[in-house]
Amino acid sequence: MMGFRTERDLERGWIDWRRGALDEACARLERALSRAPGLPEAIFPLARALHERGETDRARDLLDGYLESHPGDPGATIHRAWIHYDAREGEALARDVELLGGANLAAPSIRALAIAREGRWEEAIFPRAGLWTADVLGRLVALLEMLHAARVPSSDDPYHHRLFAPDDRSSKESTVAGGESRGGAATERDSEPEIVAGDRESWEKALEHAFLSRRYKRFLELWENRDVPPDWIEGLSREYWLFAHWAVSPPEVAARHAQELATAEPRNVEHHFLMGLALLRAQKPVEASHAFVRAARLDDIRIHEIAEELAREEGVVIRLVDD
Repeated sequence: MMGFRTERDLERGWIDWRRGALDEACARLERALSRAPGLPEAIFPLARALHERGETDRARDLLDGYLESHPGDPGATIHRAWIHYDAREGEALARDVELLGGANLAAPSIRALAIAREGRWEEAIFPRAGLWTADVLGRLVALLEMLHAARVPSSDDPYHHRLFAPDDRSSKESTVAGGESRGGAATERDSEPEIVAGDRESWEKALEHAFLSRRYKRFLELWENRDVPPDWIEGLSREYWLFAHWAVSPPEVAARHAQELATAEPRNVEHHFLMGLALLRAQKPVEASHAFVRAARLDDIRIHEIAEELAREEGVVIRLVDD
């Protein structure tokens, strides 16, 4: 029987890993492992947290060591297979998928993702139930988002804009939608609601108009104005501010802001999703997929809907088979 401190570190370490607090997760899980060597409940999440923190060799060594004493263990093999997938270690991945066999949903799902990543979507067949697991769903969204990003610039992306502004009125109200990316700055201020000094309502109307018109630089200018009282900002949803940074700020700036918000509000699915988008812009697809996985853990229904919508946007047919 493990002690209370070990159980506490295991529980909190597992939660920290799943929400992306990787330093805290590693510290807690390593403490638990030091008290209970060989404990799979510590080894598996620790290996994944180490991998996501960039210590892939250590993560692989942990799982390899466990599998030496527990040959063919499906739990360890699944976690190692995900590491092989992220690291693009094709031969090692194929061996683990073979070890898992067809009875395990993870095996055909990982195989389908690897095939789709090569652009062979017509050959990728996903188990229907497997597509609802966060590890599969998040990585599928990452692949679809990469296709989308190669075609549509973030500064003028109607699809993602609609995700965060479902009541978008920009096409009806303004002739400068997307104006910043199209050189329409000369007419932008003409249609902006007048801001009365010291009047919160007029400022919020201008802020809303800027976002709905996809004038993200103007939105950030209004939001980050030092003269704006702090309590005006406190009552607003920061997803819009983060989205605007994703659209027009340097990728590393958007990714940093996303990490800060995800750390402060780890159960906010939008923060993790936007972190994934920002990391893709920063040319970090593996880290982006981990952020999308975290979003899927929080709201698999919404992320599943996004996957379906993105597939339609990009003309991709996701082939499913009943288990």
